[in-house]
Amino acid sequence: MRVLVVGIVVLLLYSLYLAPISYSKPGWAEVGNWATYRVKINLASVSENITAELVIRVEITSVDNNGFSARGVIVESSVEPEPKAEDLARFIGSIEEGFTEEIYVEYSSTPDTPSFYIDPSMLPPNGVISMEADTTRVEFKYDLETGWLVEGKTIGAIAGKIIVYEMKLVDSNFIGREKSSTRITHTSVLVLATIIAILLFIAVRRKK
Repeated sequence: MRVLVVGIVVLLLYSLYLAPISYSKPGWAEVGNWATYRVKINLASVSENITAELVIRVEITSVDNNGFSARGVIVESSVEPEPKAEDLARFIGSIEEGFTEEIYVEYSSTPDTPSFYIDPSMLPPNGVISMEADTTRVEFKYDLETGWLVEGKTIGAIAGKIIVYEMKLVDSNFIGREKSSTRITHTSVLVLATIIAILLFIAVRRKK
């Protein structure tokens, strides 16, 4: 029996040693990590219908223990129907202003205000956040491991115009690249420790 007790204690201590330590800073939060999104914006009214398509690269520019800063860069853009050159420049410029400003995001961000990142522990099992208020409807889907946006759609009405905004992840150097199955989790190690403890118990009983 003493051998069994010692064995269990050793295995449990070993499992705690192997268990991943939880830090406030996620593993993906590194300067230079990036995600690229394809964005489609449709603006429709009785007199006009304009569609803009953009490819935006969001890159992490700084990191601390509470959050990270990120900046977006428009790498491709097009507008249909193509207006005059000055109108096109003005339209793309107004969109670019909203995306390229550096913003700071906390790791503890909640679903109250859907953005391109939400704390994964705050997400529902399907990773989808839906909200509706006044004339605006939002549905965003997030990666359950990193908390980053995978795809989203917003439909709203303002000043007699219907705006449909769609955003979808097309590439990243970290979203979907971290495989939890390659890591030994705390739970799996404890299960293994229990199995080994049972085997030790059986072995001790047989010796008796």
